[in-house]
Amino acid sequence: MLKAVFISLFIFSVNSLFAQTTSNKHVFYACSPTPVVHKPMNYISGSMGGMYTFSQLLAELDKMHALYPDIISPKLTLGSHLSYEGRPLYYVVISDNPMIEEGEPQVLYTALHHSMEVISVQQMVYYMWYLLENYATNDEIRYLVDYTKMVFVPCINPDGYVYNESTNPQGGGTWRKNRRDNGFTIGVDLNRNYDYAFAYDEIGSSSLGWHPWYRGDSAFSEPETQFMKDLIESHSFKLSLNWHSYGNYLIYPWNYNGAQTPDSAVFEKICRFLTNENRFRYGNVDQVYGYNSNGDADDWAYGIHHIISMTAELGTLDDGFWPDTSRIEPLCNSVVWMNKKYALLSHDFAVVNDLSHRIIDNTSGYFKFEIECLGLDTPSTFTVSIIPLSPEIMNVGAPITFNHMTLLENKIDSIYYQLSPNIQTGQTVKYILAVDNGIFQFKDTITKVFGPSHILFYDACEDILHWNTTSWNVTSEDHCSGAYSITDSPNDVYDFFEGSELILKNSVDLTNAMMADLNFKAKWQIEQTYDWVELYASVDSFSTWIPLCGRYSSHGSDDQNEGEPLYDGQYLTWVEEEIHLDDFIGQKVWFKFVLNSDQTHNFDGFYLDDFTVRAIDLQSQMNENQYSMNEIYPIPASDFIYVQQKSNKPLKAVQIYNSIGQLQFSQNFERINDRLKVDISALSEGIYFVKLVYDNQVQQIKKIVIKK
Repeated sequence: MLKAVFISLFIFSVNSLFAQTTSNKHVFYACSPTPVVHKPMNYISGSMGGMYTFSQLLAELDKMHALYPDIISPKLTLGSHLSYEGRPLYYVVISDNPMIEEGEPQVLYTALHHSMEVISVQQMVYYMWYLLENYATNDEIRYLVDYTKMVFVPCINPDGYVYNESTNPQGGGTWRKNRRDNGFTIGVDLNRNYDYAFAYDEIGSSSLGWHPWYRGDSAFSEPETQFMKDLIESHSFKLSLNWHSYGNYLIYPWNYNGAQTPDSAVFEKICRFLTNENRFRYGNVDQVYGYNSNGDADDWAYGIHHIISMTAELGTLDDGFWPDTSRIEPLCNSVVWMNKKYALLSHDFAVVNDLSHRIIDNTSGYFKFEIECLGLDTPSTFTVSIIPLSPEIMNVGAPITFNHMTLLENKIDSIYYQLSPNIQTGQTVKYILAVDNGIFQFKDTITKVFGPSHILFYDACEDILHWNTTSWNVTSEDHCSGAYSITDSPNDVYDFFEGSELILKNSVDLTNAMMADLNFKAKWQIEQTYDWVELYASVDSFSTWIPLCGRYSSHGSDDQNEGEPLYDGQYLTWVEEEIHLDDFIGQKVWFKFVLNSDQTHNFDGFYLDDFTVRAIDLQSQMNENQYSMNEIYPIPASDFIYVQQKSNKPLKAVQIYNSIGQLQFSQNFERINDRLKVDISALSEGIYFVKLVYDNQVQQIKKIVIKK
């Protein structure tokens, strides 16, 4: 029987700090890399600064129908609708029978209300090609196309589009409105011409014809918005997504006055789900832009027809309305997931999140999960199951069915597991966490690590004795366990211009840890995209603080610490956060929370309870007194490490694992000399463990740190 011992090998870099172990298909933590899809083979750039001209756009639609006539309609018109200058207003349908009404959930995608926002057209064509080309090979795409009617209006404002082409054929045209002749001025802002809160005030739209937000003489005065009105009223859309640029924002009603809608909780939950990958900032237009707009498409579609309608603004400030040609394809790619997930929401759809700890202590127990219904086709029934991937999983419990779930309904449950009694410490365990809606099964791969763990630090948060702070303190007004929790502003909202800190007094020692996680309970109510709480770690006595990312982190906006993982918005019920500390193994770590606020909108703040650091101890793999030590050097290492033998026991293999237990290198030996040279040049920077495999015994190996 082969036995083994782990030695911790560090090829250190903070590049891995924001990496997480989950491969959850529909949940991407703020620290996860943004997923990239393969560029559609048929996608090509246009001649207008990389964008399509109007004629090129129509040619793309014709080409799509020619290549995929079974799943995309030809260009369709609606009655006698033409633009102000007499151009056809087209839409197309993608579905398994695009010309047949089958009673499927319907989703609307639009682009180019404003004619200078051309990336909205480009991303739509990119996404349509993605759907068409992947239909035959991607099960999820096939499910969407077979069971959804997706309607695309790629150019609401063809006159303004053609005008920009005529003035700036190489790109860069800045005309926004349509081309209506107002007498002394030209054009109406089509996204101020809808009949909900039309002309509500002179702030969110204008009665002045020269103004870029000129709303027109009356609601639906423009042929382009009349077309959209008739298109929507001749369908039964559940959702509508109106593409604009720029800002990387996702905007929902109410926009005319910035107030909450009866469905604001739905909008917020949906937006959090939709922006997991591209990390768009979301809220109503006042929250993201700081002003209101009235008479817009979203307020009308939602207010009159109760369609979940939103506006997506694509591109950064640097991209502007005409991004550099090198940026067009990445921008298009960045919203494929958002477009796809938008269609999923029209169905029986639920998000299932793993809630169990990464470190598995016992060979039997329960994998905990959370299911939340986000699809609009309710009530819905879902079945959650576990499908083992690792042979070490010997048995799992029966699937669990959740009947008649309503929108936003959330349930927590667990499924039994039993592992092999021969599983070794540090060994990974993988399984699929699946949810079935009766037609399609969504599958997410979950990775755990087995090993007896122990608590390195625990604070029940019943007092403030473990922390340094000037304003945080314990409170009895809310707590997860015990009688108290720690909060930034006990019995009050937090202050304006806050910058308060909560710093752990003593370090947590990870020098003998093979793997470590930080877990704590939290809830919060913090102004979204402006105020935030951030959690940091330091290994150099407070000189440098590194942001930490976990299950519930958001992605910092440009009014926060941009791009960094943080906590904002609201989670009004307690959740258990988990943060992996593998990049700090071999060191002593301090932690701190920082609350930052601006000059407006202060809220209840952040609550903390049951702050825990647990680890798999390297020494649990070793018998200290039985054998002499081998040596591994040099320190630091770059391309090679050497194993120096100090005993006669035959070494059979050297294996190197990454920080989540995945095998990266393995080499077997019939016999070796006193010194073994191991090539590690192919390993990227990160944390690794060296495993020395013997015939019958385990020899203690000293732990070392290697920097590349």
